[in-house]
Amino acid sequence: MISSKKLQGLTGGFLLLTFMFVPLKAYGDAASKWYWGVGYGVSDLEPEGESAGWSASDSSDNGFKLYAGLDINSHWGFDISYYDLGTAGLANEDPALNQQYPNEGINYRVISGVMNYFPWSQEDNDIDIYGKLGVSAIRNTANTAADGTNNMFLPSYEEETSLQFAFGLGLKWDLGENLFMRAEVESFASDAHFYSLQFGGYF
Repeated sequence: MISSKKLQGLTGGFLLLTFMFVPLKAYGDAASKWYWGVGYGVSDLEPEGESAGWSASDSSDNGFKLYAGLDINSHWGFDISYYDLGTAGLANEDPALNQQYPNEGINYRVISGVMNYFPWSQEDNDIDIYGKLGVSAIRNTANTAADGTNNMFLPSYEEETSLQFAFGLGLKWDLGENLFMRAEVESFASDAHFYSLQFGGYF
């Protein structure tokens, strides 16, 4: 029997492959436009659970994203993004361990592929609201200054990559014929969210 986690991963992988082929099919459309963008913002990171007295202590950090995509037409677009969401800080219930290991945390890196849908887009609109839906691969790694000699006292955390659904809402406004700005709220899992301002342009 396939577990729910594996089923979600397989479904996410299938959707990602589907989304990747949609813009390629539309490549020859004269109305389609390729674009790039960079963003900076605040991430909300809340790793679940507790291990050896360690738990999340600082859920907020700064992060950035780099992306490239294709406006297929006035209503649909697709982009692939890389995110560095920063680090979720960890603290121990033992103050001595906090003092000895003050920089324990879990790093979040994400790659996503999403479709963007502009439901009310018109040719003369300078500002548009849109929704995002797709999949993301979240890479979690331990951020530790420990040398490994006191493993029994350190967070028990294994590096892992997981496929999750990605979704969000955005506001886009055109600064000219070839430049735009975006404001977005994005979610990659129950413990990873990103709020950003972005600047981009068309190739």
